[in-house]
Amino acid sequence: IMDTLGNIVFDKGDTARGLDLMKKAVDGAPKSPGIRLNYARALVKAGHRDGTSWLLIASLLAGVASYVFLVVGGRALGTEAFAPIATLWTVQNIFTAIVLLSIEQYEVRTVAAAGGQASALDRARPALWGIVIVLPILITVFLLAAGARAAITSPELAIIGGVWALTMALLVLGRGIAGGRSNYRVVALATASDPVIRLALAIPVLLVLTTT
Repeated sequence: IMDTLGNIVFDKGDTARGLDLMKKAVDGAPKSPGIRLNYARALVKAGHRDGTSWLLIASLLAGVASYVFLVVGGRALGTEAFAPIATLWTVQNIFTAIVLLSIEQYEVRTVAAAGGQASALDRARPALWGIVIVLPILITVFLLAAGARAAITSPELAIIGGVWALTMALLVLGRGIAGGRSNYRVVALATASDPVIRLALAIPVLLVLTTT
């Protein structure tokens, strides 16, 4: 829905809001190549020359890395063994879509309105950090409580889920400030880093698991 709305707004001439909505759609559905492609086309059509071409490359790279991670992981480990990873992925996507994207957009608007000054966030910083710290703890507790019902077969997996959520939250905090400063190269690097690093770490692990 967000992707469709973004396209409509963009086509009506409100480029900035259209791109913003499509960016939210991309972050909310990182596994959807179609949504990423729509966003990439809009960036090209907008003719941005301020670094958003980096966002195009990062968006496509993140989409490919996410897709390869899911396909390779699922085939290498099998459905049952990959189920805990799928659960952690789902929890992270929900956390990102509901909480982190709202924080990121708040940071972007606040910093941009202050002319790129991150100090504009000083009053909200305790609340932002509180959310970033408390919610990953709650996610860990949830995964521990859900246990086998959510395919979480060991406490270590629940802890990994919480750490994953924390690192994603820290990444988004930095990305929001960079976006408010129109530093799209940093935003692009942050966008691509999570799925690319995850894939890079997963490949040797999968190779070990499939050869033992």
